Amino acid sequence: MEFNPDTNYPVVIDMPEFNPGDMGGTMRLGSRRTMFFVSPTVKRYIEDSSTPKSNGTMEIATNASESDETGDRVGDVVEDDEETAKHLLSKFNSYHYVNADHIYARHRHRYEVNPTFIKHFEANGLAFIGRDADHGNRMEIGELIRPITIHKVIPKDAGDLKNSERQHPYFVGTQFHPEYTSRPMTPSPFFVGLILAARTQQSAGSGQLPPQPKPWISKQQPASLSYNSLFPLMGDA
Repeated sequence: MEFNPDTNYPVVIDMPEFNPGDMGGTMRLGSRRTMFFVSPTVKRYIEDSSTPKSNGTMEIATNASESDETGDRVGDVVEDDEETAKHLLSKFNSYHYVNADHIYARHRHRYEVNPTFIKHFEANGLAFIGRDADHGNRMEIGELIRPITIHKVIPKDAGDLKNSERQHPYFVGTQFHPEYTSRPMTPSPFFVGLILAARTQQSAGSGQLPPQPKPWISKQQPASLSYNSLFPLMGDA
C-alpha cells in the first residue's frame, strides 16, 4: 500500500486515524490492551485439521467463504465458549508465554493488516489470536496454526522434497513493539519464546527437521520470567 496504492491485494493499509498526506507522521498510540481471541474461522480450521479423511490424510480448510469480507471480532465469542477458547488458545506459543487472557503493550505505527483479508489468512493457517480490546478489529498478534506441513529436503537428492507434518517451533508476529517494555531481567514473553524455540533447533545443515516444541513455562506466571527462572529453562532446552 505504501509503495503501490493501486495494488490488487492491499493486505497492509494505512490506519484510519492516520493522515496519509503527511508522510512524515506516525501514529503514537502508547500502551494499549490486547485480548487473546479465537475466531470462528480459526476454530473451524483447528477442528477440520484434526479430522482424518478416509484416505488417512488430514482435512484442512483452504478458503474462507466468498461472502466473508471482514474478520471476526472479539465480541463475536460468547461467554459459553470461554473454556473452548482457552483449550484452543493453548495450542499457541504466544498464549503460553503471556499466560494471561490479555497483555498491555506499547504501539507506534501507522499501518495495519487490512481487516478485509483476515478470514482468508485464518482459513489458510495464519491465526490472529491477539486483537485490540476496544473494538476487536485491529490485528495485534499473529501466529501460524500448528501443526503445519514443512517441506524437508532429502540429503541424498537435494532436488527432492518430502512433506512432513510437524509443529513449527515459533512463528509469531506482533503489531506492537515488545522491545519497548522488554528488560534484561524482565524480558518480553515474545522474546523468551523465540530464544527457547531457537534452543530446540538442530545444528545448521544437518538436514533434519526441528523437534516439536515443549511447553517450557506453561504454568509460569508472567512476573516469574526473571533470570532466576529463565536460566534453568535454558539449560533444559
